Amino acid sequence: MNFTQSQILRSEINELKALLLEVPEANVIDRLGLTHRLRIAEQKLKDVAPQKNRTTELTFKGKMVSGTHGINAEFGAKVAGSFTEAIVTIAASIDTDNLSAKGPIPEKQKHQLLITGTAVGSFGFTFEVPEASQEDEANQDKTLTAIHKFQDILNLTVSGSDDDITAILDDVHHRAIKKVSDFLSHLNQNETYCSIKQGEKSFSFENFTQLKDSSDRLNDENIIEQEEAYQGEFVGFLPFKKVFEFQRSNDQQIITGKFQCDLTEPEQLFQKYLSKKVDVVFNTIKLGEGKPRFKISSFDNITFEEA
Repeated sequence: MNFTQSQILRSEINELKALLLEVPEANVIDRLGLTHRLRIAEQKLKDVAPQKNRTTELTFKGKMVSGTHGINAEFGAKVAGSFTEAIVTIAASIDTDNLSAKGPIPEKQKHQLLITGTAVGSFGFTFEVPEASQEDEANQDKTLTAIHKFQDILNLTVSGSDDDITAILDDVHHRAIKKVSDFLSHLNQNETYCSIKQGEKSFSFENFTQLKDSSDRLNDENIIEQEEAYQGEFVGFLPFKKVFEFQRSNDQQIITGKFQCDLTEPEQLFQKYLSKKVDVVFNTIKLGEGKPRFKISSFDNITFEEA
């Protein structure tokens, strides 16, 4: 069975599910017929040769949604765009140092999503990562990874500690986090919350209050970025992971952090900096009461102590 046939089956399954929602429980015979057709379609879909699930369902409940019937057009257009911007920016921040605080997003067109239909259950949209050639599979994987990271961020804002969210802030560029925050803020302002399902992985806000709390946690005012200067020495490097260990002179505490700068010649780290007395200006980030995460944005921020 080819990709087009599988898409036809998915559309049929969505239509049957929508019909079942509309048929009263009392209409037993009608429901039995629809349920039988649904089971046959789902079984046929299971028989499709294994392939990546490139479909994401984003549905909404609240003030801007009329049950399973529709969604406010202005809100729908803006929230779909906001979701796409967040995914594209997260994808651009994966395995790269090229994403800056401002300016064009690198390789933006390679991570765009398609809207292929409406999603049932409440009302929303079905997004699809475009089918990729063999050469573009890496970008396709990166886009799917970005969607999963988006789900992880939402989940942590609901159930994670400040330290848990700070860890994600350390892993995902702040510009991408800001896009997620903008998405949540738009939902919050319109008293509407969402669910997102990609493959077998799903996340749902249970109510508007939960969404509001999540939006507040990712608000810029709750994310603290600053510079901190210390004297000490580097005691270890994992250059291919861009990780360092630094021992502070004042209290002998070990700081673990990451390089945000290019490490084209990692062996120079050991030759030039290991076990040398240096002054370092770290970029730190934390959320709320979480522990700060340390980064070095430039080798210009490392200077040798004067004898």
